Amino acid sequence: MPNKIKGYAEMRQRTALKDSWLEGEKEDLLGFVDFGMLTEIRFKQIMDELEKTRNFIAHN
Repeated sequence: MPNKIKGYAEMRQRTALKDSWLEGEKEDLLGFVDFGMLTEIRFKQIMDELEKTRNFIAHN
C-alpha cells in the first residue's frame, strides 16, 4: 500500500476508534480507504509483479 494511502487510512482508522459508536470493521486498513484508492493499490501490485517478470526474462 503506498505511504500516502496508508497514512490516510490510518488517520481514518484512528478517528473511527475514537468514535466507538461507529459500527463496522476497525482493524483492516483497506476498510478505511476510499473506493478510488483501491485502484491505485491494485495497480501498484500488478506493476510490481510485472517488474519481477520483466527482470527474470531480461536477465535469463
